Amino acid sequence: YREKRELEALPEKIEQLENRQQQLEGLVSAAGFYQSDKEDIKATLQELETLNADLAAAYERWELLDSLA
Repeated sequence: YREKRELEALPEKIEQLENRQQQLEGLVSAAGFYQSDKEDIKATLQELETLNADLAAAYERWELLDSLA
């Protein structure tokens, strides 16, 4: 039952992660991003890296739970 609820919640979680990913990628690709404060650049790139890993893990989990359903 817990896995079924988790499976039902994953699409929304993935959508939120993808939305944030698009925001961050927009920031990174904006003109002047790399001329901004080095700490801001580092933090943004780190968040994007973490987000990409979280997104990959969410997709893997979704596939696993879907195969069990």
